[in-house]
Amino acid sequence: MNNSTKNQIITRFSDQDLYSFTVGLFYLTNFSESIGEYSFVDRNKTIYHEGFAEEVMEQVRMMDGLSPTEEEVLFLKSRCGGYMPSWYFTFLRGLSFKSSEVSFWQDEEGHLHGAVEGPLWRTIYWEQPLLAIVSELAHKETKVDEKLEYKRSYDRAKKMIDAGVVFSDMGTRRRFSKAHHDMVIDSMIQAQCDSDKENGSQGFIGTSNLWLCMKYAKKYPWLKCIGTMSHQMISAIAAIYGPREANYEAIERWNQLYRGHMGIYLFDCLGTEAFLENFSKQYAKLLDGYRIDSGDNEEEFMKIYNKIKEYNLDPSTKSIIFSNGLQPEEAIAIHEMVAGRMRDSFGIGTSLTCNLNQVSPSNIVIKLTGIQLTPRHSKVHCIKLSSSRGKETGDPETIKAYKVILGIN
Repeated sequence: MNNSTKNQIITRFSDQDLYSFTVGLFYLTNFSESIGEYSFVDRNKTIYHEGFAEEVMEQVRMMDGLSPTEEEVLFLKSRCGGYMPSWYFTFLRGLSFKSSEVSFWQDEEGHLHGAVEGPLWRTIYWEQPLLAIVSELAHKETKVDEKLEYKRSYDRAKKMIDAGVVFSDMGTRRRFSKAHHDMVIDSMIQAQCDSDKENGSQGFIGTSNLWLCMKYAKKYPWLKCIGTMSHQMISAIAAIYGPREANYEAIERWNQLYRGHMGIYLFDCLGTEAFLENFSKQYAKLLDGYRIDSGDNEEEFMKIYNKIKEYNLDPSTKSIIFSNGLQPEEAIAIHEMVAGRMRDSFGIGTSLTCNLNQVSPSNIVIKLTGIQLTPRHSKVHCIKLSSSRGKETGDPETIKAYKVILGIN
């Protein structure tokens, strides 16, 4: 046993993104009998040292039975109680991780493989913690100068703040470490406080990580917890109802649950054109904004901007969120490109939480790759397309079939 893994990495259930909780509620209300199958993918095909998979599994077993604390439940309720039903907070008090749902292993070359399988309403909460564990263990031998890293993080945040960029942290899944992530949030809050921007509406506005938001909101109540939905929700709907009308079905069901709240839509799961096929004037009015997570940022922006104008609506009343693997310098350039035509903001992840000179960030994901509508139904494949070539995940034959159905070359 490697002694370095004796220190538990994930010690709080809330050490994950808000969307785990919003999508978790969606699954409970729409697919309460469904079984999900998730797959770990390392896009860099990293070769890990012998025994790495067992180190991951040791951390997973440490999480067995970990539940939300009363403090975590009450904080989530204070931020989301206006649109989440009261019974959900009661449910969360009884929810806990079940390590038997998770498996990680290595092949003969040392590549890491992983799978999660169980009820959708519980397995949704594994994604972020597992990715954070893998990333932190991969970097555990790297030593950093904490003062230097704090200054670098502060300076990067200050540069964006001074340029008028509105941004939040979305870096839980591929962070260097939990402690480093904490430091990054601290440094960006300090940069925000040192600026002359109004706290809470300009510059650095928040984090997607519920635990870190809860920690810092005690002193800085303007800090927001950011997040709406993830690709997996749309992948699940496409697998059950078909890809052509999946975005329509997703918007309808999401709005039925959240009643106009949580109105930022992640539209690239099946490619932008598939979304635009389902994007009526009704939805253009209903949705608050749109998140660009793949493709060419300017091209994707113009597609949404022009479509809203086509419906004789004012795009400047809508939000556009960019989260496509951005560096701070790219966020500044995109902000200048948008030029007030829509309300732009930025969700920045790995380049904030794993931006160290001596570290190559992990390129890892966990995606929903299979679903059973109920235990008596057969399993069907879930896939994710994208507006970027090469970012598809899931069964290759199903990917080909979806592309034929959607007319994607």
